[in-house]
Amino acid sequence: MQEDWEILVAGLSGKDCVLSGLDVTGGADMTPAVAKGSVLSNGIMYPVTAGDVTITPADATNPRIDLIVVDSTGAKQVRAGTAAAAPKPPVRTANDVVIAMVYIPAADT
Repeated sequence: MQEDWEILVAGLSGKDCVLSGLDVTGGADMTPAVAKGSVLSNGIMYPVTAGDVTITPADATNPRIDLIVVDSTGAKQVRAGTAAAAPKPPVRTANDVVIAMVYIPAADT
């Protein structure tokens, strides 16, 4: 996917990348857990606290791909994709550091 390449290029450039930690694990229901760590966003280092993020409810008929990111203020966010028969990740906001790409099956809870 083009989106994968864009994420890799941002990380390899050293401008928007994970420096340490930020493992994402299943968590309960639609709330994956993010471990503490740090990122560079637009070349600025941000510490990131551990915590859960919330995935919005799944579409009834089509899957989607969401991104779990650390934004340009150092906050954990979920960028929801658009449900489709062949889903693609959403467009990243400027200087988002992507820490996980999450496949949300149709009707998932």
